[in-house]
Amino acid sequence: MSVAKKKRGMVQLGLSLPLPATKHGGARKGAGRKRSTNEQPHRQREKFSKRCPVQVTLKMKPDIKNLRRRDVYRKIEDCLRQAATRADAPICDFSVQGDHVHMLVDAANNKALTSAVRGVSIRVARAINKFWGRKGRVFNDRYHARLLRSPTEVLVSRRYILNNYRKHLPERLETERTQPQAAWIAVTPKHVDVARQILEAKHWIDPYSSAWLRRKGTPWPTGRSWTLSDDAAAKAERYLARRQR
Repeated sequence: MSVAKKKRGMVQLGLSLPLPATKHGGARKGAGRKRSTNEQPHRQREKFSKRCPVQVTLKMKPDIKNLRRRDVYRKIEDCLRQAATRADAPICDFSVQGDHVHMLVDAANNKALTSAVRGVSIRVARAINKFWGRKGRVFNDRYHARLLRSPTEVLVSRRYILNNYRKHLPERLETERTQPQAAWIAVTPKHVDVARQILEAKHWIDPYSSAWLRRKGTPWPTGRSWTLSDDAAAKAERYLARRQR
């Protein structure tokens, strides 16, 4: 009886070829996704399904400066006024700074917040590009958002938003003193005198904010969340007073 012979498998032979001169593929310097230059990290935003006040900051591109010019501010104020009456995400407070905008948004959920901020960004970007005759992006890729879950957080955030200009005023004066050659800075004795009056005033209202509009009698939404009400603000005031004792 004959025994069947076992077939031998095919063996792949290696070839010693020279390395390609182009060096495509593999680990190399500069490969992969480029790092973003935006200061705001790309992390997943906190999701919420119940109405909650949110502090939002929109940062401009480096070539967009001096939003507190009266003619530029009027454009931004008109855009904020159009977006402030949304039922699901009204803008309860805002202040316009030199290169960024602060807002206090009473958002019904995270989707309403995203839609509201996107709408404001588009309106403001179109207005600024048309005013300066430019094209391209106006804001950074991402905005900063912080959820405010207590009356105390809302009170502190509202003070920060409405007094942000006075908070950064000493730093601005120092910048003007050390960098007088900057194109967007105009140092005059009148400017310095007004700055000192702002810093010394006990009850100062930023004319580029929602507080100034309310002072003039302009109607502005107040929000539906209880943490934005006057009762919540009074409760937060008493809480902060006890902590300072």
